[in-house]
Amino acid sequence: MGNRCHALTFCLLPRAKIPCARSHRRKAKYVSGVITRSCTKLSRLARCLTITLARRVIRPTPHIKNMNHMPPKTKSPHELSKEFLDHLDVSPGTLREYRLALDYFCRHFSSMDEVTRYGAKQFLMIMSERYALKSLGKMQAAWTGLLDHAGLDPALFRHHRIKPAKKGFGSFLPWTDDEYLQLMSLAAKDSALLAGIMLGAYTGSSTQGISRCQMVLKDNMACLHLPETKTTNRQRIIPMAPIVMCAYSNWDKERLGERVLSKRFTRIKQNISMDRRKAFHSFRVSVATKLENAGIDERIAARWLGHSIHASLSYGLYSQGLRPANLVPCLEAIQWPIP
Repeated sequence: MGNRCHALTFCLLPRAKIPCARSHRRKAKYVSGVITRSCTKLSRLARCLTITLARRVIRPTPHIKNMNHMPPKTKSPHELSKEFLDHLDVSPGTLREYRLALDYFCRHFSSMDEVTRYGAKQFLMIMSERYALKSLGKMQAAWTGLLDHAGLDPALFRHHRIKPAKKGFGSFLPWTDDEYLQLMSLAAKDSALLAGIMLGAYTGSSTQGISRCQMVLKDNMACLHLPETKTTNRQRIIPMAPIVMCAYSNWDKERLGERVLSKRFTRIKQNISMDRRKAFHSFRVSVATKLENAGIDERIAARWLGHSIHASLSYGLYSQGLRPANLVPCLEAIQWPIP
């Protein structure tokens, strides 16, 4: 009886946890692995920091003939940009892009002391309102290279969250007369592009309408048929000025597709401005501005540009459009300088 009670008492008592040698080995192996991985990461981080500090401290200084030169930090952004571009070994196209990007940099920052991470972010936010993120990416290469040349941290222009600006109504800027002459000069060797620019500058049509335009005869007048498909009103027939007829004859010999015309125009316009508000569509804004400044009736201007007419139910709904003779005042209002 006593042995049974003793056995029952032993079963009811809580059993003490007996340490297992296998569990100890597993825990020790896990802790050892964690420590090893942590030490590896720390050693890599220390090596990266050492290399970075060594590059900053032992930076090869460019050979300068003038011994009375100023340290890089005391030089102005214009002087540093000139030195950086002189030592740059890139293609002519990339050099033009770098020069334009550094020109904007020098306009914003009057001294290199203003180039901080906060200042770089504010500069990028201002630039993002004018330029696409793809263009900003190209510009950042020039800016980081300049900072590296000046002995500053190149990462000041990196890892910023910049939202692309939304395109709204009126986001495009018109081309001025001087810019038009520059575009014509840059496209002088490309006869097809030159003709496309002239057609866009006088008609205000899109690249789609220019690529598909046809010369027609209406009311005994030479007219240009622009088959744009954005809206029903965009397809229109407008009279042609003599200079437009010459441009069309050259265009008809070698036509460019809609995308090809846009790409070639973008390539040359970047030599003038990388502002995304300056595009082929800006000719439409220029034409509308010239028509308004000349006092052209809004209904006539709307017919020229292919806009809908909401002035009245009779004209807006039932009219088949103005005759080419009624659109002749627009030819006199749209004047561009002759190169």
